[in-house]
Amino acid sequence: MTVHEGDVYAIFNNKFSSFALYDGKDGDNFHPYKVSLRFHAREHDEKIIASMRKWLASSEVIDVPNFSLLREIDRVVCVNLACK
Repeated sequence: MTVHEGDVYAIFNNKFSSFALYDGKDGDNFHPYKVSLRFHAREHDEKIIASMRKWLASSEVIDVPNFSLLREIDRVVCVNLACK
C-alpha cells in the first residue's frame, strides 16, 4: 500500500504477495473461494475472518453502487475498496 498525492494504491506482486478471498458476512465456513499460488493459511486466520464478518454485518457500507466485488476489479479501473 502506498499513498501518492492523497490517493491510496495497492500493488500485487506475483513474486511476494498473496491473497485469499472469502465469502462475506453471510459466509459460514473458513475456506477461501479464491487464493493466490503463494497463499498459506495461518492459525489465526479464522478468528480474523470471523471478526471481519461480524464487523461487516453491523456496518453500513457507504456509496454502495460504487463498490465492486474483488473478482470484478480490473487493473485499469479505479474502485472503492473497504478493508478492515
